[in-house]
Amino acid sequence: MLKKIIYIIIFYIHMLSFSNIFTLGSYIGNCSKKGSNISKNVLFDLLPVLYQKGFSSPIYYSGKYNRQEDKVDIMIGNHLNVLDFTIYVSIIRQFDNRDIYLIFKKTLIFIPAAGFIISSSNDIKLNRNYNDDKNNIMNSLKNIKSGIILLLPEGTRFTALKKELSHNYSTTNNLHKFNNILYPKMKGLWLICNCLTELNRMGNIIDLSIVVENYKNKECKTLDLLKKKLGNTYCVISSYQTDSSNIIEYDNFKEWFLDLWKEKDNIVGRMLTRNDNYIYRKLDNSISNSSYMLLILVTSLFIYLMVITKGLFLPISLLVTYIISIVKYKNI
Repeated sequence: MLKKIIYIIIFYIHMLSFSNIFTLGSYIGNCSKKGSNISKNVLFDLLPVLYQKGFSSPIYYSGKYNRQEDKVDIMIGNHLNVLDFTIYVSIIRQFDNRDIYLIFKKTLIFIPAAGFIISSSNDIKLNRNYNDDKNNIMNSLKNIKSGIILLLPEGTRFTALKKELSHNYSTTNNLHKFNNILYPKMKGLWLICNCLTELNRMGNIIDLSIVVENYKNKECKTLDLLKKKLGNTYCVISSYQTDSSNIIEYDNFKEWFLDLWKEKDNIVGRMLTRNDNYIYRKLDNSISNSSYMLLILVTSLFIYLMVITKGLFLPISLLVTYIISIVKYKNI
């Protein structure tokens, strides 16, 4: 547990450094989006180390990651716990150095450090209401020329209660029941695919099926992540090409996507069983030289400013970032 906490603290110090120095400083040159993207990319490079070393859970993967370089690919997957975000980013960074765009509810803007970085970027901020978010999503996508959007269609983490609710929903509406994952929410994903198709930027859908060894089909609470061993993490990557005939009409998209989700349910069910015949490879966790040098430079500057201001730099810079975040929150 102590090792995990130490890694989290070190990562958060790096995140504070990039939020309160690099991203905040980029506002001076009127290039906040570029500064935020650089901050995100450097911090994303750290996540494989945080998860695999800090939480002692090596990531093993199988399958093919097929991307379209000049398009916008969408990564989807099953939502296991509050830490699975690091798994998705780790897999992306194994194969892809393009910008990663997140979709999150706008209240996360007020998380110190992390909230300021994502609020300053082209990430998609939501009110969690489809009618309210439709125009916001469409306007955000116009600013995304290429890269990968990370989206979890279940919309919530897997628990026994939520699995039961998912089954009840399927029974009530005469729909397919999923045994290892939850029934997906598809309307937002359909809107994104539709908008990207109209902009001629729609790439592939890359699906990640994840199983954490000691928590397959089990709820993994936040304290469990700290107190208990996770075991190895296994991922199966499935890449799908999209077709405009499957995207334009929602009913067609829903039918197509549910077939994809059924296959995903089967994949998760087979993983770590006697029928698991996937060939897994271990994920790399190295940090690029450019990210490493930038980490040292920015974090050293943060520590230096903390020392010469006797700690005042942190509350002052946090206050400034909080004020900027409030302004951005009101404009969403």
